[in-house]
Amino acid sequence: MAVLLSWLVALSSACRKEPATDQLAETFTVITNRDPSANFSSFTTFFLSDTITYINDNPFDSILTGAGASNLAGSVRNELVGRGYVPVPLDSAPDLAVQLTIIESTSYYSSVYPVGYWWGAPGYFDPFYYGFNYPYAYGYFVQDYTINSGAVICELVDLQNANQQQALRIIWEASLLGTFEGSENYNINRAIVGFRQAFQQSPYLMR
Repeated sequence: MAVLLSWLVALSSACRKEPATDQLAETFTVITNRDPSANFSSFTTFFLSDTITYINDNPFDSILTGAGASNLAGSVRNELVGRGYVPVPLDSAPDLAVQLTIIESTSYYSSVYPVGYWWGAPGYFDPFYYGFNYPYAYGYFVQDYTINSGAVICELVDLQNANQQQALRIIWEASLLGTFEGSENYNINRAIVGFRQAFQQSPYLMR
């Protein structure tokens, strides 16, 4: 009986589909939040600029324009149109304003490894292989690297119900969190996929 049980466990493990962990870095983590008091069906029009607010470590960079920004804004615009909302110019008194923001942060790290070890595995390099005791066999190897990470954020701002102090209320927000890697076009495409997921998990966002 014990042999049969062990065989069944082994069989189930062999047939089980392992998660595609190699794809986790290719997608952003998608987080959505909403104002529970907002009546999303009461809004009709919205304004969305093709210029995206860009915040990073460079104080001279404040906006993102060009084809990438237009593609990202266009994808969000299409999602809203598909849910019954109508895009209008800013001077047409829209009910909603859509704000897109990219926040990028660069972190710098240094790792120190004893020579003769690679990621903690002894025996990778024999300092006596060439017949000489090289000085660096007793030293340390320093590896510097950087990680670019941040967030791509979409906010729906209620212009229709601004109070007398012109205080604006954010009624829906989608945040895409993760690392920024590769080209701008690659990250823009990842953001498009991420916002598509954000709208899918927000079925209440409908005219």
